Amino acid sequence: MKPNRSKPLALICLMMLMMSSVVFAEDAKINAFLFLKGQPLPEIVLRVDNQTIGSTNTMGQITANLASGQQTLKFYSANQAIYQHELNLREGELVQLLIDFQVEGDEQPLVDFESSVDPNTTTQESVTVDKDTPLVPISGVVTDTENQRPVIGAKVYISGQSEHLVTDNQGRFSTTLNAGTYNISVLHAQFNSQIKNKLNLSNPEGNQVNIELTPAGAELPEFVVVEPFIEGSLASVLEERRANNSVANYLSMEQISKSGDSDAAGALKRVTGLTLVDGKFIFIRGLGERYSSTLLNGANLPSPDPTRRVVPLDLFPTSIIESIEVQKGYASHLPAEFGGGSVVLRTINVPEENFLNFGLSYGHNSQTTGKDGLTYQGGDDDWTGFDDGTRRMPRVLAEAISGDTELRPNNPFFEGGFSPEELEVFGEALNSNYDLRYTSIDPGMGFDAAGGMRFDLESGQALGFSAALEYGSDFQTRSELRRNYIVSSGSQLSLDSEEVSQTTSRDINASAFLTTGIEFNDQHQIAANYMLLRSTQDFAEIAEGFNEDLGNSRRIYELRWSERDLTSLQVFGEHSYPVFSDLLLKWQYTDSEATFDEPDNRIYRYDQRDEGDFVFSTRNDSNSRVFRTLADQSRNIRYDLSLPLTFGNHHDFMFQFGQNWVNKDRNSDIRRFVFEDVGPLASQVDRTDPLSQILNPDFIDPSGYQLIEVTRATDNYFANLDIKGTYYGIDYAYKENLRFTLGARRETFDQSVTTFRLFDPNESPITASLYDDDWFPAFSSTWIMNDSHQFRFNYSQTATRPDFKELSPAQFKDPVLGRNVIGNPDLVVGKITHYDIRWDKYFSPGEFVSLSLFYKEFENPIEITILPGSSRIISFDNAEAAENAGIELEVYKDFSFLGERFANFYASANYAYIDSEIQLSTDGPSGQTNNTRPLQGQSPYVVNVQLGYDNKDRGISASLLFNKFGERISEAGTSGRPDIYEQPFNQVDFVYTHAFAGRWKLSFKAKNLLDDEVVFLQGDEITRGFSRGRSFGLGLSFDVF
Repeated sequence: MKPNRSKPLALICLMMLMMSSVVFAEDAKINAFLFLKGQPLPEIVLRVDNQTIGSTNTMGQITANLASGQQTLKFYSANQAIYQHELNLREGELVQLLIDFQVEGDEQPLVDFESSVDPNTTTQESVTVDKDTPLVPISGVVTDTENQRPVIGAKVYISGQSEHLVTDNQGRFSTTLNAGTYNISVLHAQFNSQIKNKLNLSNPEGNQVNIELTPAGAELPEFVVVEPFIEGSLASVLEERRANNSVANYLSMEQISKSGDSDAAGALKRVTGLTLVDGKFIFIRGLGERYSSTLLNGANLPSPDPTRRVVPLDLFPTSIIESIEVQKGYASHLPAEFGGGSVVLRTINVPEENFLNFGLSYGHNSQTTGKDGLTYQGGDDDWTGFDDGTRRMPRVLAEAISGDTELRPNNPFFEGGFSPEELEVFGEALNSNYDLRYTSIDPGMGFDAAGGMRFDLESGQALGFSAALEYGSDFQTRSELRRNYIVSSGSQLSLDSEEVSQTTSRDINASAFLTTGIEFNDQHQIAANYMLLRSTQDFAEIAEGFNEDLGNSRRIYELRWSERDLTSLQVFGEHSYPVFSDLLLKWQYTDSEATFDEPDNRIYRYDQRDEGDFVFSTRNDSNSRVFRTLADQSRNIRYDLSLPLTFGNHHDFMFQFGQNWVNKDRNSDIRRFVFEDVGPLASQVDRTDPLSQILNPDFIDPSGYQLIEVTRATDNYFANLDIKGTYYGIDYAYKENLRFTLGARRETFDQSVTTFRLFDPNESPITASLYDDDWFPAFSSTWIMNDSHQFRFNYSQTATRPDFKELSPAQFKDPVLGRNVIGNPDLVVGKITHYDIRWDKYFSPGEFVSLSLFYKEFENPIEITILPGSSRIISFDNAEAAENAGIELEVYKDFSFLGERFANFYASANYAYIDSEIQLSTDGPSGQTNNTRPLQGQSPYVVNVQLGYDNKDRGISASLLFNKFGERISEAGTSGRPDIYEQPFNQVDFVYTHAFAGRWKLSFKAKNLLDDEVVFLQGDEITRGFSRGRSFGLGLSFDVF
């Protein structure tokens, strides 16, 4: 049957192999490909002599060894014969058979075949190779014609070779061949096939063959699912998942969009085995922020958190994220401080085509919007997230205390102080507005804009940029119950204190992102990006309750404004050198700064009298004015080298080497002030009046209330961290079935924390330091059973290290925990040994099921302890040992198998079961009730379920999502009290989007539809409880082009 070259079969013929005449076995080898209109047909069964040989893979390919002689090949779809072919095979013959059905049910498909022993049967132009010619290196890159991105996992067939090649993560392939003329064919399930005919490959220094593939068309049979490679799509991250030799999860831009999450923290709770704590910190496999790291495009980042190195993930809006990688199995190119995993945020890139869009959003919360909430008189520019100076320290006060001068009265014992008249001026300069009032709360509002352009130059170079802006303002009111208990008789808990707080917070988030790049050619690209993330919270609270020790009720008021900034400038490049066997160099420089600014935090207290009214307290802690700043700077340099080498037809090596340097400097500055009753004028005030009428210029006087400084000796510190890492790696692949990666990382870690007395430079500061220099091995292997099944194993050793303030013996008050904390300078570096196993089955480019098992063994893990005594001061110690183990199951499946009516429906689900145990030292002062317990913050199970509908033709997408975690320890019990457990929480969300009128898109999302109460239990007693309310959002966007 003569092929019709005007049909798609012209592309099919490009895959035919010109096998050599040298045979290695007596059986004949059949390599068959089946297509429908040029697209691969998977799961077609081949039978010979009524024996099932196997079925075609996602490439439409099946390979078989058959005995010589007359053979009849029969092909079946759904147990129905669709084609048969007669062959008279000879010993050692190599046959390529290509069958292309032009329509479903086609009884006479186009057929091509070629044989290694009968040149008259070939339909390709014949090529000849002299086996005595010298070996020459061959290499190339396979890319997508639409976006020039690498095509991963493409099969490369070279005429005369019995084995084919497979492109790696960069779309590259390489081998050595005898010099001569060859045909090269390339096949991938998501692309149309391509060929390079009669290539003269004889250059002894190297022969570069670059091939572009066109994404598969949309005209496909209903049982074939083919998606083009779109960066940030589900299909693209699944390709990465398959190619990664380690254990990793990926979250695509497409998945984030369907979940409706607005920041990285919210999106990550959808990943198997991940839970979200405090709305900003991610626990990976039950391990908290100590055991995870956040990298931006592979670079370390500073943190705006006053006491921690961890980066809060709620800072990152999803609008700038292309995809997120959660590396659960350690690899040597990652930082050695690795426990649960590393979160790698990947930002958007230079676009492949021009675009510009705008969007508006509206938010409503059932217990906030239109309801009464707390507010106070702030600045005129509060809506921007920038304080206009209303809360800034007055210039006269700032100048007086500059140069680390303490604000103290001048007296015979302290002659360097200030006069009463000066202190009066300073006190009166402070904003005297303390009043909280109730007002109707506005809905949340936001807008965003994004655009990008690409310029393809005649010289073959390409320039481009992408930019994104986002602003959002959202409100949240909450009524929260808080209780503390003590142990009375036996193990019985008795109520010690109780309060109910009314809070209103306004979160103002703004971000700006710009990336630009230049592509010189296929081998050289350089890009840079700049990112500014800003999160401001305006917070007001009234907490009323009682304490048994004090015997009366009190009201505590707080007015707080806090600004968190993260800026980052990154420059990076990628360079390939074909002349050096496709040596690949990647480099990056990142300069980042995180800042935290909390100007004029005001807290004051009223106590209840016997008469029942509340009066301004006479306690020492009756009022405070706190100004807190933090600056955390980070510089990160890294480069990575990889060299692919091929030996023979079955042995592919990738040699890897890289280094990175991280330098961090952190400075924390706090100044605390109070108004103190110093004279008879203060006794004339009516202490039932609002505080703004008490602490006003009339009573701020040398004989009334006087401003003094109460900054603590341990409030101010600076810290430095230097890390140098060098890693070595070898990646070895045998054929297409086995892959091994062996790596080792040497990392030096040098950290110091210096806490100093701000007002006594002559006193020696308290310095704590830690140095570590160690090797960290990593091994991984992948058994690729076939195109659908993969089996992975990982083994590695990593470290866990103390945070900045955990080392310092200087006592400080943690602003998050609200407790006094003392570090432990005797802490040592802990070690973790990891074991991971995972099995994956891929049904199609967008469907899969996965099962993982993991086990972690800890040596000297760092845990929170409670020092003996009534003050319950928090400290840290190395526990004896800990274990962490679990199972993870995830599945993604569409419903097309039920028929065309259900083709647009899909479901995804993941479940993680996690068990851990930590053994605290019995010698140290743990102060905890249970020396053996689960790890703090670890949930025994996590469940995510998503049911979705995605109709691209109509522009409609809808998702119903469910998330639940098991109970987890929020605080370890002390002094005989049980551990406090946060109870399971059920969250149901719904997201809907509809594209209409060509360029418009309407979105709707409903969050927390069940509105479960958040409950914390100590034994059977409630220690904390609140509700968040149901949230609803509307969005409208417009694509200009």
